[in-house]
Amino acid sequence: MTINSLTQLRVQKLVRAADSPLPAGHRAARELQLIGVEALPYVLKMLLNGTPKDQTLATGALVLLNSKDSVQPLIQVLLSPHAEVRGRAADTLGFLRDKAAVSPLLQLLTDSNCDVRCRAAYALGIIGDPKAVNPLLELLHDVDWRIREKAASALGWIADVRSLDALHAHLTDPSKRVRKSVKFALAQLHQKTHQNG
Repeated sequence: MTINSLTQLRVQKLVRAADSPLPAGHRAARELQLIGVEALPYVLKMLLNGTPKDQTLATGALVLLNSKDSVQPLIQVLLSPHAEVRGRAADTLGFLRDKAAVSPLLQLLTDSNCDVRCRAAYALGIIGDPKAVNPLLELLHDVDWRIREKAASALGWIADVRSLDALHAHLTDPSKRVRKSVKFALAQLHQKTHQNG
């Protein structure tokens, strides 16, 4: 066995172990972080060629490695037929905050899976690109309260004044959680407008 294949097996083992309960998961995650950039090619191989479970685990490992080199492979995985893989990839893209992910994440806002749409909205809010404002405003009218809640929160993180009227209109949303997210978003907007004078 070559050094590269031993490293690959070790990285795969650590990626799988990092999903374990504490303290074993914490130790594996820390060791993976210590390996650092050397682990990236092996984690990306799991992401692009692994089973859906391996792909999901790889997205978590990519958060630990925090490398912009993982953005394009994660964008590819957004096309996975498996909702959990798409959702976890969206989470990781949000964490990485790379604007290259905005357009692919916007496409996920119409995904057939509610959880994937929620995670895409959340990621777009974290990235904070104003291009997401209008599509997120549309989600405030979704029938599912979870989508409306994530859209309102995302609009709060982006804090673009174009969302002000729509957010005010949703202060009376039937869902208490949506109303709470709308209040948060309005507070963020208020804070931003006061900071900018």
